[in-house]
Amino acid sequence: MDGYDVFTSDGARVGTVAGRHGDALVVETGTILTSRHLLPLAFAEVDEDAAVVRSTLAKELVVDSPKLDGDEVDDAAVASHYGLVGTEHGAPTEGAGAVSPDDPARSADQQALRDGVEPAELERARIREELEDPGWTPGPSGGPIVGRGVNED
Repeated sequence: MDGYDVFTSDGARVGTVAGRHGDALVVETGTILTSRHLLPLAFAEVDEDAAVVRSTLAKELVVDSPKLDGDEVDDAAVASHYGLVGTEHGAPTEGAGAVSPDDPARSADQQALRDGVEPAELERARIREELEDPGWTPGPSGGPIVGRGVNED
């Protein structure tokens, strides 16, 4: 792969492959003032027939990534730059449909209740009860006036 041109998602040529480091390609950018950056293989597709590497990232993201200092690589900085940093903690969701009270994975109805908004199902039930109420009066358009405390004389 050494010498393959590297193109980004916006069609720009960002550089050439100068080697490999773990699960990333070393990409040399620039013509006169060259610099070397890592491009994780997770964001690259190698086309052997065309002798090119196509990245799913924009050129700015690759060029703004941490530069390699000789053979020294700050893997944590590179992973952080590309959003590939793992965590020591598990996901905040419990999975398998189980949701804890402070779980960020909530249904729209659960979120509405948490935000103090009446869920649609409860609102529909309340409207049906109001329509069945013999003291109910229609709104100006002939339909019900939706809301709490409405239709009071």
